[in-house]
Amino acid sequence: MDNLKFSQRIGQTPATKKLQIDSMDNDLRNSLWNQYRLILDLLDKIRSHNGPHSPSLLFQWHLWVNFFKNRSDEFRYNHESTADCLDSYFFECEWYQVYDLIELTLNLIDNKLIRNDYDKINKKEERKHFNEVLKRENAAYRFINEKLAPVTNSSEIEEIQKAIDDSGSFTSLEGCNIHLNEALNKLSDKQNPDFRNSIKESISAVESLVKVISGKGKNGLAPSLDKMKGKMKLHQALVAGFKSIYGYTSDDDGIRHAIMGIPNCDIEDARFMLVSCSAFVNYLIAKAHKADIKLT
Repeated sequence: MDNLKFSQRIGQTPATKKLQIDSMDNDLRNSLWNQYRLILDLLDKIRSHNGPHSPSLLFQWHLWVNFFKNRSDEFRYNHESTADCLDSYFFECEWYQVYDLIELTLNLIDNKLIRNDYDKINKKEERKHFNEVLKRENAAYRFINEKLAPVTNSSEIEEIQKAIDDSGSFTSLEGCNIHLNEALNKLSDKQNPDFRNSIKESISAVESLVKVISGKGKNGLAPSLDKMKGKMKLHQALVAGFKSIYGYTSDDDGIRHAIMGIPNCDIEDARFMLVSCSAFVNYLIAKAHKADIKLT
């Protein structure tokens, strides 16, 4: 309560904003621009050290050709300000296009498609700052592993990120890591999200991990879970619970069956499965370490 404004304390304005899922109010858009503008200004600042191959020129080129899909022979470099090239677009485009632009910009920096001078921009810190803005303005998206995903709870974000990071640390868990990343990608697609296949990928991540730990690569999830109980201490009720979740995806109307009509899953289902499966992945990896099971 101490952080509430006077108008909120006396009930004249809402104490909390409505969650912004498929919209973006002026406060959110302006705040994102202010954070994004810091990156653009830094591009211009390091421009003078690189002559005709400056980061700002190459960044504008990528935007012109690959983001806006314009003709390359009509490209004109704005020497004065990169921000001027994007000002009108940022405030007139659809809400999801703002997220597209921010995500693309940070990915270009990460992949070093432009120049190593981008090392002067701390990508991890930038995503952290954007997440702070998104949280403050009650947006329904956060950066997780380089993607903006519709996850609103900080503990959920931590579970997913830890599962992706930890599974990516072992060659034997490559399959699990690929499935988790695909689940996140399909959930994160702001224009064409694929909730059904995101759920498939989430459960497949657990199945892949369990097969590795149990040593039964050709078995399904349930037999592999049973086999794994002999290698580590797992509560029977927990194993039964996850078998039930797996059953939800495999019954006659389940996710893993062919689509016969209108898809029967929503964003809440996909998010629940990704968070739950990520938490189970983290749990099983920790249990494997405790049981001295080597994950190469």
